[in-house]
Amino acid sequence: MKLRHYVWAAVAALALTCMPMAAKADTVYLNVNDGDDITVELFNAVQGGNTVVIPEGKYEISSKIRIGSDTTIKSGSGKVTLTMSGSSDVMMFTPSSVTHGNDNITLQDLILHGEKDTDAILRFYNASKLILSRVQIRNGSGVGVRFNNCKSTTMNNCIVAGNYTEGIAVKDSTVMIKKTTIMNNGHEVFGNTDYTTEGNGISVREGAVVSFKACTIKENGAYGIGVSAGGAIKLQGTKKAPNKVTENSWNGISVTGAGTSAAVNYLNCDGNGTNPRITGDGASGHGMGVSAGATANVKNSTFNNNSKCGLSLFSNGAKLTITKCKLNNNGGHGIGARKGVTLNATSCTTNYNKEHGIMLLDQSEGTLKSITASHNGKENKGLVAGKTSKNVTITGGKFYSNGQDGISLYEITGNVLVDGATMKSNPWYGLRIRSCPKAKVINCKYSKNGRGTYTLS
Repeated sequence: MKLRHYVWAAVAALALTCMPMAAKADTVYLNVNDGDDITVELFNAVQGGNTVVIPEGKYEISSKIRIGSDTTIKSGSGKVTLTMSGSSDVMMFTPSSVTHGNDNITLQDLILHGEKDTDAILRFYNASKLILSRVQIRNGSGVGVRFNNCKSTTMNNCIVAGNYTEGIAVKDSTVMIKKTTIMNNGHEVFGNTDYTTEGNGISVREGAVVSFKACTIKENGAYGIGVSAGGAIKLQGTKKAPNKVTENSWNGISVTGAGTSAAVNYLNCDGNGTNPRITGDGASGHGMGVSAGATANVKNSTFNNNSKCGLSLFSNGAKLTITKCKLNNNGGHGIGARKGVTLNATSCTTNYNKEHGIMLLDQSEGTLKSITASHNGKENKGLVAGKTSKNVTITGGKFYSNGQDGISLYEITGNVLVDGATMKSNPWYGLRIRSCPKAKVINCKYSKNGRGTYTLS
């Protein structure tokens, strides 16, 4: 019985790449039994753009199945589990050729399990109007699902979990992901003396634009979300339904490279860096990292309890605009910004971080408005900026009860303005300025600072 299915599935797969689709679409109810290999039945049913209904049960798929235009595959009632059992590198796919059409495809109410030696459980090339609704994509030895050059694609109420390489890989595609959980993807890699983990929850690259609404991305092997090579993400949460990126091994989110970007509103990016990769400068362990010329605009979000920085801004012209965010109780800085970056922060709170509330160093520049920085680092500052940095403007804000100074500024070559800040109960100086020839301080308030209120040298 198994041999018949393998042979016919192989013949069918070859035939399907050569045959035009029928013009008329029907609803086809598969007549199959729990435990069957249904490769042939499913292959035959999807020809012609049909709606295919699979009865409740657990089934095997022993050869890859090409899906053409105007096709829906769904559960009739109850759970339908499809598990890869053959040697194919994918369960279902659309090919790179669009000769027979790759449009208007829906998968609904299915549980899909991978197998060894798979590239992906689902692989979509050059598809459009693609919908995955209440689909679980689990335990593949490669990627859970690949999208390459796909347009108008939606994932809604899905689960992508336990895939060995990564959960979702998106390249040159437009994808909307709603109310979806992406978790436990990635794996451990052992080195000579220790190990690390790798494999993102989702990778976004090379012209891809991925939007997220009310999603949970957690406990993945490397980054929860990795964005690179000109990819873009839009995390479009709301106050009642934020996106959540938590407990990922390296960073919650990594945005890196010129032309790469992130737009974030209402995100909880907390507790990341559970097993960070340590490589020196720019090491992981952050809630979110923005580096190497990437840009990010972040609003109304939290970056708390991450093992290193709440938010790291690093190198080569990276730019961050951050507004009304909380960056508290992190193992490093609330915000760490270094090596030629631009930071614009407004109405943010950076409290109880192990190191500085905000650090801005190494030829960087920043505009900081209405910042609250308190109880940071035993031997650190509420805000420190300097080390050949450029222009720094601090307007308003409260800096109190930090480990040393409220604000420390040094070796800034450009203009420095501190206007209307309040510095209170810091054990060293409220405000300390050293080697900043263009510094100006106006309208500030100081009280109960241990070594003095204000020093300029």
